[in-house]
Amino acid sequence: MAASGPPTLPFCSLPDRTRGLIAAGFRDGRSPEVLGVAGEIPIVGGEPSRDETPTPWPSTTSDVRVPIVFVGSGVRPGSVPDGSGLSQIAPTIAEVIGLRPRFPDVRSGRAIAGIASGSSPRLVVEVALEGLGTGDLEAEPTAWPTLRGLLEEGAGTTLGTTGSLPLDPTAVLTTIGTGGLPSEHGITGTLLRNETGALTSAWGAGAPLPVISTLAEDLDDSMGEQPLVGLVAPGRADRGIVGGAWYLEHDRDLVARAPSPSEAARLAATLLERGFGGDGVPDVLAVVMQGDVAAMDAALRRLIVEAGRASGGSVVFVVAGTGSWAVGGSVDGTSVGDRVEEIAGPVVEAVVPGGIYVDLPGLLSVGASREIVRGALAGARDPQGSPLIVDAFHSYAVSLARYC
Repeated sequence: MAASGPPTLPFCSLPDRTRGLIAAGFRDGRSPEVLGVAGEIPIVGGEPSRDETPTPWPSTTSDVRVPIVFVGSGVRPGSVPDGSGLSQIAPTIAEVIGLRPRFPDVRSGRAIAGIASGSSPRLVVEVALEGLGTGDLEAEPTAWPTLRGLLEEGAGTTLGTTGSLPLDPTAVLTTIGTGGLPSEHGITGTLLRNETGALTSAWGAGAPLPVISTLAEDLDDSMGEQPLVGLVAPGRADRGIVGGAWYLEHDRDLVARAPSPSEAARLAATLLERGFGGDGVPDVLAVVMQGDVAAMDAALRRLIVEAGRASGGSVVFVVAGTGSWAVGGSVDGTSVGDRVEEIAGPVVEAVVPGGIYVDLPGLLSVGASREIVRGALAGARDPQGSPLIVDAFHSYAVSLARYC
């Protein structure tokens, strides 16, 4: 009788790269209780959705490549090393403007060497291209002349990395804002559990705060709330790029909602007229855009002109993608939750990209454990009967990943 191989443990069966990215995007007590990794058939989204954002579930082939570019005052032109992470953006900006955060060692992100030139700009403009990854740029090479020009003029790469999975923009934007990964800042997605165990929308009523502060919050704190801080974004879930509630007695930031790139550029121009970049105190304006590549690139072009005018040219631009949403032939994540409940009963509180929040009262009502949810997720099939999940595991498997 042939000897069988060692047992395959959930989560440990995944490639090292995939495990590392998922662990970086996970925080115990906030992330889903049961997680899954998609197979060859992509799975997108969940319920409730994030403004209909088709965020893909993690897979063993997830593309986490993103563009990152620094350009303008205080930046030494050159290259950003391939593989640099979004968690390095905030520390690099801090070095450019000469900011020393109060708690620099609570995050993994470190400044990218050789970017800061020693000249501090009066205005920092952070532009996040939501749902955009390097693959989108490669698919439309002529649609982003403005971004291409910034990459050639400043210091950048198209081979940066989000550093974590899933690619939920709520989590990724907070990584940009704080300089830490979701495992460190704790904003793991659009939905997350708070300290009482209630499921909440990030940045909404009852939602937990980030575990670490953002660059904009540290700047305000270090300069007695003198800097202007503004945010233009599609919705409240994008708040993590500037934060605003970590320090007590924090002033009120200027916030405007923009559903399209053109509207984002228009509203950013309006905010800039409020005095951004007008004195010796560095200010921060974050602009989050959501749309097609050409539309975001056109809005970026206008934003460059308006910010340069407002600051008299004393401005540094930081532009980054949050990771591509582009997948083909996908399955809706809500249908995965439906299939789990067909097998396990009323046990799903919510489905999010990469996992399931378990309804504990529902679980108790059927007299089952979370294992039935994991098993149902692992056995999910598409309408043709093909497997949807290559691995499903309990949240504690991620916490114990060091034993794989």
